[in-house]
Amino acid sequence: MSTRSTEHRGTEHRTTVHRGTGPRPGRATGTPLSPLTGWERADWARLADGMLAAVRPFASPGHALVTLPGPPGGYGTAIDGLEGFARTFLLAGFRLAGEGGGDPDGLAEWYAAGLAAGTDPAAPDRWVRLEEHAQAKVEAASIALVLDLTRPWLWDRLDPLVQERVVDYLAAAVGDDTYPRINWVWFRLVVQTFLRSVGGPHSLDEMRADLATHDTFVRPGGWLADGDERSYDHYVGWALHVFPVLWSRMAGAADLAAERHDRDVARLDRYLQDAVELVGADGSPLLQGRSLAYRFAAAAPFWVGAIAEVPSVRPGLLRRAASGVVGHFVDHGVPDDRGLLSTGWHHAWPRLAQSYSGTGSPYWASKGMLGLALPADHPVWTAVEEPLPVETGDRLRVVTAPGWIVSATQEDGVVRVVNHGTDHAVPGATTGTPRSTPGSATRPRRRPSSATPPGPTRSTSPSCSSTPRGAAPTAPGWRCCAWRRSATTPPPSGSPPRGPGCAGSTPTRADGATGPVCPGSPRRRAP
Repeated sequence: MSTRSTEHRGTEHRTTVHRGTGPRPGRATGTPLSPLTGWERADWARLADGMLAAVRPFASPGHALVTLPGPPGGYGTAIDGLEGFARTFLLAGFRLAGEGGGDPDGLAEWYAAGLAAGTDPAAPDRWVRLEEHAQAKVEAASIALVLDLTRPWLWDRLDPLVQERVVDYLAAAVGDDTYPRINWVWFRLVVQTFLRSVGGPHSLDEMRADLATHDTFVRPGGWLADGDERSYDHYVGWALHVFPVLWSRMAGAADLAAERHDRDVARLDRYLQDAVELVGADGSPLLQGRSLAYRFAAAAPFWVGAIAEVPSVRPGLLRRAASGVVGHFVDHGVPDDRGLLSTGWHHAWPRLAQSYSGTGSPYWASKGMLGLALPADHPVWTAVEEPLPVETGDRLRVVTAPGWIVSATQEDGVVRVVNHGTDHAVPGATTGTPRSTPGSATRPRRRPSSATPPGPTRSTSPSCSSTPRGAAPTAPGWRCCAWRRSATTPPPSGSPPRGPGCAGSTPTRADGATGPVCPGSPRRRAP
């Protein structure tokens, strides 16, 4: 773990990075503003500064690539390095914006050097271009978003030649019709919106087409599917709701955003009413869906709700949910003793990786620290924390779009989700291959194995996820995995004793060394 202290002397500053066994962010006891988590803005800032300091030793000489330790990702080390830059650049951008350009650690200068080297075709650490590898399109969007967010302190101060090279690098997005029609439409749209704001090439027709594609994802209750399939996981929050709000505040988006702002915020408001019900009392998000190594990126939609000033979920509850999520991981050793984010959940867990995962991929978690882009006097930082729904009483809720029954019990703080509809099939499909997934527990555990149960009457796919506080919700060695069956179909033979809220439980097979096969595993690209 890395923490950072900054000593100011007049106009000078000196920063010391501490690694190893020093105190971690957050507090063991509550504070007047944060009686439930103990996390206040200074704790978030200390975590962010430690994360940013810890990656610097792994940067290339020009700072354009941040290639973190570990086996190369599926797309190779050049992409790993680009991800390491772009995704930590997100976090650096949030810090700069939230401090109004205050920059005692020289973030703007450090990342400006990386922009210059990465866009220089002759530099040894130049970036993979958008036309060379599709993953560069994902990272380009983060770069464009932060350049817009930090415009007065970074973009406006870049050498004109570097500005020209950045525009040239990003311009490959214009006219490229190969972006998948999923959350990737936002990567093209964000890049073109930035280009538009600086007088670069862009296509209004393509920008409007991407917005129209996003609108086809809309489902009941403020939810959005990631494409045309029944695909619902954390991407609903950290991508499909986060991007519309941040994009609407970009300099090149004003006219396009005006006509849709109220609709987008209303959907976000409704979605967040479900999202806060899905956080366990210990802050654990659901262990469900793709890209779980992004960990506390799951906090991002709560922060974007504060930015959008949603009317139905108050700032104190939004911050309680976000602080609970990040605190959950910090309490379980994230970042690690080096101050780095590994591929894993509580600890390094390489089998949690997907085909697109690399050493820099986990830093998508930076999105979960979006609240740092808001100043210290913003209502989300000054409001008193409010308890999560699971902390106020037992809960039972139906979430229509993904087909989830949500059951939470106040006594143990566990939220359980029984899935009846999220299966990556197209709407209306009634057949498929059922799969089960373990709930989210404090660590992978070895369980008894069993045969796959008889197929349900209709396809279910990932079946049940839970956010625990301490003990698992079912008998030792088992996790809740409910299967939808007809009324006449009995539970599978050999089912373990049922825990609270777990209907028709059936064992899943997993190995403590490798962990579960994650639902939604890569049939489609995700960043």
